Amino acid sequence: MFCQTSASGDNLIVSMDKRKPRTQDNRGEVDERAVELPRETVKPTVLLLLRGRRAHGYALLEELEALGVPVREPGGFYRVLRKLEGSDLIRSRWEPPASGPARRVYQLTAKGERELAVLADALERQHQLMSSHVRRFQKAASESPPLADAADTDTDPA
Repeated sequence: MFCQTSASGDNLIVSMDKRKPRTQDNRGEVDERAVELPRETVKPTVLLLLRGRRAHGYALLEELEALGVPVREPGGFYRVLRKLEGSDLIRSRWEPPASGPARRVYQLTAKGERELAVLADALERQHQLMSSHVRRFQKAASESPPLADAADTDTDPA
């Protein structure tokens, strides 16, 4: 899933894209390893997903997975929701669906909106730091290959 928000934070564009990222190094080798966001992104991502809408826990769990946010155990995720609710960042209520059992539906509180803005600023600073770091890595990777290590060369005279 791809998530984008405008500078003012008014628009949230979400689209499904579960493909593994394809990157290519300067030698042309393709790397298709799956990439996950750090576990610390669960809280801000839940707040973001609840911005301007309500959702039940299972839907949030599926969206987090699609975004690459690691949730190892559903039980742990529901504990995170309880903690967010205990901090008054989200609230929930039981809502009966058209059919089937009632489900707990979560929504963002005013305090959660403020926390989301603080987290967005912190993530922007982290993004700038990581971008700078990535540029250093890319520069190093694009420069001439490293000198051969003595252990890499065959020194056997025979």
